[in-house]
Amino acid sequence: MQPIVPLLLPLLVSCQDPAAQEAAAKKPVARLAEIRIKGPLEDAPEKPFALFGAAPKSFRSFLRRIEKVKDDAEVKGLVLRFDEEAGLGLAKSAEVRRVLDRVRESGKKVHARVESLGLGQFLVACGCDEISLEPAGDVILPGLRLEVTYLRDLLDKIGVVADVVHIGEYKTAFENYYLREMSAAQKESLEAILDDVYAHIVEAIAKGRRLAPEQVKAAVDTAVFTPTQARARKLVDAVEYEDEFKARLAGAYGEAISFVENYGRKERKEIDFEETDPFTAALQIFGELFKKPKPPEGDKIALLYANGMILTGKSAEASPLGGGTMGSRTMVEAIREAAEDNTVKAIVMRVDSPGGSGLASDEIWREVVRAKGRKPFVVSMADVAASGGYYISMGATAIVAEPTTITGSIGVVAMKPVLASLYQKIGANPQSLQRGRRAGLMTLDAPFSNEERDTLRKFMEAFYGEFVGKVAEGRSTTPEKIDPIARGRIWSGRRAVELGLVDRVGGLDDAIALAKEKAGLDPKAPLPLYELPKPRTISELLEEGGFPFLKADLGGALGGLEAFPAVRERALRAAEALAALANKPSLALMPFSFELR
Repeated sequence: MQPIVPLLLPLLVSCQDPAAQEAAAKKPVARLAEIRIKGPLEDAPEKPFALFGAAPKSFRSFLRRIEKVKDDAEVKGLVLRFDEEAGLGLAKSAEVRRVLDRVRESGKKVHARVESLGLGQFLVACGCDEISLEPAGDVILPGLRLEVTYLRDLLDKIGVVADVVHIGEYKTAFENYYLREMSAAQKESLEAILDDVYAHIVEAIAKGRRLAPEQVKAAVDTAVFTPTQARARKLVDAVEYEDEFKARLAGAYGEAISFVENYGRKERKEIDFEETDPFTAALQIFGELFKKPKPPEGDKIALLYANGMILTGKSAEASPLGGGTMGSRTMVEAIREAAEDNTVKAIVMRVDSPGGSGLASDEIWREVVRAKGRKPFVVSMADVAASGGYYISMGATAIVAEPTTITGSIGVVAMKPVLASLYQKIGANPQSLQRGRRAGLMTLDAPFSNEERDTLRKFMEAFYGEFVGKVAEGRSTTPEKIDPIARGRIWSGRRAVELGLVDRVGGLDDAIALAKEKAGLDPKAPLPLYELPKPRTISELLEEGGFPFLKADLGGALGGLEAFPAVRERALRAAEALAALANKPSLALMPFSFELR
């Protein structure tokens, strides 16, 4: 005989109140959007396919994912997670903060969940309602430091002389090769930039954490904090483990919580070569990588990405090692396509470049001016848009920059390394024959002669005069008013607005809204974006000689630096600068680069 209690259990359950059963089944769950900041966010179109690991992430798509939270009735808040390498430049950090502000203004909470915090991550996290830190984490706010390594003594030892000609006393590119210490002009420029950027950082942290500026400066001077110390200084709100974080959120929302992982992220096809047989992988590659993105139908805004060192020819896309250059031919073709498309009502060009070839910069500038004659053309400056980066921007209808954007550097510089003493040290004896009085102008065997230097200077002065004249034309003023604020001087975006080199402060969304306004459209009305230049297909890459980053010269030289990303990035920038110098008499190039770490 079976026990009677188990036999009665189904009957007892069935006799429960049906409403209670339904309520238990529909227990409320608070859905929270979860977005992770990981690795670099590129100013580039979203790539739907990855050949080697994860495809690079688009900065604009990342912003749209955050923006989506504001209008999504199915989510009650946002959890923003930061990986250790989740660093953003100052300009991009400000743009993320503005989008977070819009989410918070909609009545939804934004929670920052972090394992540790550096300055770049902290600037974004300060835009959240709260910051939750792991108990074994840390907060490091070291302030700002600009370093320039002077190599004159090193070059003297190996017998190399940097022969430099520059127009503009602040055009100090390459001075670290021929001086032993910082020039007065270089120091003046850097001090001004440090003052502007530091003031912005203090203001941003003070506003986000509701602290007095003096408290923020004291925290920066302290620099390193344990979680307990960070909470005591009100730099973070909670120190807790993941389970404690989730339990606290459940209590705050009054119900169970559920994270919507990778919120708003489009699924992208990736090939796992360990799990996929070669034949199937090949079919997937050919099926995806031979496709060309199609433009959106109907009226649209063209969004052009102008990133990297400016060189002649075609752009080189970023490789697994980093890098990426802006080719004048690629940019001219993209601008022309947007200008000639009648469904494109306005053009926005996103510039993040320290400059490069003067010739390539001029070619892009010319196409910008031509396009502006047909429809509004607005430039959005990212972290850096200086020298050649400013050159390609100055012809636009309007320019928008962040307060911390590095811009200006209106000047020209030329440099060649003279290897005569090095040849002697290693026993090399170069011999040459020439026709033409100045055929040896760019030879590495000897420095510029007085006659050659005079010739080169006159050429560069003429280029500088044209540069200043074109700035004046684009900014509706005179060369006499531009020259005092040119001469190679760099400016923050805030100061550039005050000086008339930039029209207004803002980010990419502001530039897009301004472009719509100038096209006679409602700035708030949604309009699709047509992103250019379009990513090249595999067939195009193969036609152009394959994948440059797989060649032995670059891969062999820099591949071993993968474990040292900062060194690798600097090596790549140096290589790009040398490529820009090859056989070019002058450059429109920034004197230094900036990294936020």
